[in-house]
Amino acid sequence: MEAEVRGLKGQDATLAPTLPEASEATARAAAGNCATALARALETYRSGSLDTRYPTRTELAAPDACAGQRVEWTALEAQRYAFRVLSAKGQELARQNGP
Repeated sequence: MEAEVRGLKGQDATLAPTLPEASEATARAAAGNCATALARALETYRSGSLDTRYPTRTELAAPDACAGQRVEWTALEAQRYAFRVLSAKGQELARQNGP
């Protein structure tokens, strides 16, 4: 019985994610949500724009999903956009571009 308990404890230890792995998964999920929400906001603005353009940075209201997220713009022009969502250490967690 003791051997069985030790085996189960060992199995549990290998199956349970470590705290850094769980934190990284949570950060990636939050970054993905931010990227999706921001891309949706950009496309919504463009579809409602008379000249079918993307907003400037000053015209863009960041979605709630991006609160506390670090967004790095690589392009935000009238007809295209590209950005990355980064961790506090500068690691890319998500990216979007369009069209």
